[in-house]
Amino acid sequence: MAAKGEGANLPDGVLPLTTPVTIQQQATTGECWTATFGTAQASGSLVDWLAPDSADFGKRMHTFRDDGDEINGFVGATDHQILTAVGELTRKFQASVESMAWATALQLGTVTTTGASDPFTHTMKWPTVCALNPPSFTFNEGLNCAGLTATYWQYKGCVIDQQVWTLNGKNFIQHDVTIKTDGSETAVAAFSFPAAKATVQKLIGSFVTALKCDATLATDLSPLVRSVKITMSSAVVVPPAVTTGIFVPEYQYGAKRPDLTVEFSFKADKSHALYTTFQANPLTKVKFKLTIDAGTTPTRKVDIQCDQGIIASCEEKSVGNETQLDVKFEEEHNSTDAGPAIIVFNNGQNGYLVAA
Repeated sequence: MAAKGEGANLPDGVLPLTTPVTIQQQATTGECWTATFGTAQASGSLVDWLAPDSADFGKRMHTFRDDGDEINGFVGATDHQILTAVGELTRKFQASVESMAWATALQLGTVTTTGASDPFTHTMKWPTVCALNPPSFTFNEGLNCAGLTATYWQYKGCVIDQQVWTLNGKNFIQHDVTIKTDGSETAVAAFSFPAAKATVQKLIGSFVTALKCDATLATDLSPLVRSVKITMSSAVVVPPAVTTGIFVPEYQYGAKRPDLTVEFSFKADKSHALYTTFQANPLTKVKFKLTIDAGTTPTRKVDIQCDQGIIASCEEKSVGNETQLDVKFEEEHNSTDAGPAIIVFNNGQNGYLVAA
């Protein structure tokens, strides 16, 4: 949003402004918008990083407009122009409380932090129905080797498009994050990379202390669980804008997004009560709860709870000599969760920088 003012009643401003700065705009109809901008993070304040398993280099993609439909004596296009430049990159982590909390805070943007010291509790909820844009951030990457400062690039307008948590037995839980950028690429040869990676609490399958999926969260299935996959997708879109330039002016959440998909497999057959719930007509409402607790002091824990949903599918399968049920839980938005779920993290981070 841009604003321009003039006239005798407009006070002189002194630039640059001292942060924090609060901007307020009021329409003639009475509606009012307010945003508070804090202190920008300088490169020197980036003192550690979350180390991924793998890091795809950021890739820039173009969409084009052309004259292919013009009757000009040729079968195909004779001219192309860049319509939009967009960027994408993926980071894959051995999941930690820290990586999952970071990505969730920036994807959902609704964070309440409590606690005066480690462990801090971060309660994250879905954006409200009025939330149009996901939080955005800036991202730097490069080959941190002598003489390779030409590989240092900065990507702006970044948003978390999707994250996937995958648990399979006692292995490290996998955390995959897809990031969209505004398509711009800025050389930052003077950037100083952090000296050391952050200390994190990695998570493994045996840290699952509870997995419940029934009407009252009475039955713990965690001793029988074989795999879990949780997907949060924003399916961000670029609205058709008439702004100048080729870079993305804004990302918006996709229709009815972000959404949440929960899938899990556990040792059972069709005689299990969960399959009976799946068969019920009319549908039986159920809840879902997953707790991953490292069992450490200070506490390092992830807890996700959906207070209303249904069993969308429940399929019996054979794995070796064992029979398993593949379950898909479909969330329903509800007033208890102010959305489809509430996710709570306990870690040593004292807060997250998201949109005010």
